[in-house]
Order: sequence, then structure tokens, then C-alpha cells
Amino acid sequence: GQDILARAKNGTGKTGAYCIPVIEKINPAIKKIQALVIVPTRELALQTSQICVELSKHIKLKIMVTTGGTDLRDDIMRLNGSVHMVIATPGRILDLMEKGVADMSNCKMLVLDEADKLLRNSGSPHLLSAEGASDHALFSYFPDDCYRIHAKTYEKTLRNQPHGG
Repeated sequence: GQDILARAKNGTGKTGAYCIPVIEKINPAIKKIQALVIVPTRELALQTSQICVELSKHIKLKIMVTTGGTDLRDDIMRLNGSVHMVIATPGRILDLMEKGVADMSNCKMLVLDEADKLLRNSGSPHLLSAEGASDHALFSYFPDDCYRIHAKTYEKTLRNQPHGG
């Protein structure tokens, strides 16, 4: 139930380290999106989903991947069914939320994987909201009790961290 910032080298199991507790907190009986993982690239989205599917196969969670460059209609159809966890790139998930298709009212967990890249990406101007930001910023779609990282604090933390881990 706490916000965390974790850094580790490639190949050390970071994805599993955050996926396991997220998966454990999802209630399979609630057929709504309960967790959202945002990643910077399609390749990382696919890799993350494979890990999550493998880790959750015995509890039958519905995990969906959505990225730019795929058919939006397919994503809309899948979201009309049961989805517990979404792994997405920023532009696509924001598009789905703006269309009212991806309902985040039951989403209690948000993970920004490779958050330094997500926050630095000028192609994702609406990824995070700050005071006075647009109502269409990503965080405006989540309930108040969703665990999340505040952008200003996080960016300051990132600037003070050494690179290369």
C-alpha cells in the first residue's frame, strides 16, 4: 500500500518484483480493471505481459496489452469484456480513457515501468498531472485512493539519482 521508487540493473527481476504484489492484490471476482502498468515501448509491454500472464496463470486473471500501432477497435472490444490488469503505452491508454472505454474507477494500482523514460518523453505531455494541469491528464481518470506518484516530487527525485542502474 505504499508508493515506491526502485532502481536495479537489467536482468535482476524488476518486472517480477512489482508484478507479484500487484497480481496478489487483484480480486479475480471483480471483472474490472484493477491495475494499470504503463511502459514506454510496445516491446516492453509485450515482455511485461508475458511475465504477468505466466505469474497469474493459476488464478485466471485477464491481462490485456494495448499499444499504439495496433487496431483500436480490437482494444475496445476486449475492454468490453472482463479485464483485470492492463499493460499499455501512454498514448494508447490515454486515448482509450478519453473515449470512455478504459474505466479506471476500480483501478487501485498504477505502475510506471521505466518511469524516467516515461517522464522525460516529450511525446507524452499528458502522462502526469500537476496542479492546474489539464483535466485530460492521465491521473484525472483514477479514483482518489489509487496509489500513485506525484510528478513534481518524482522528477526531483530522478534528477538527484545517479544514472546507469
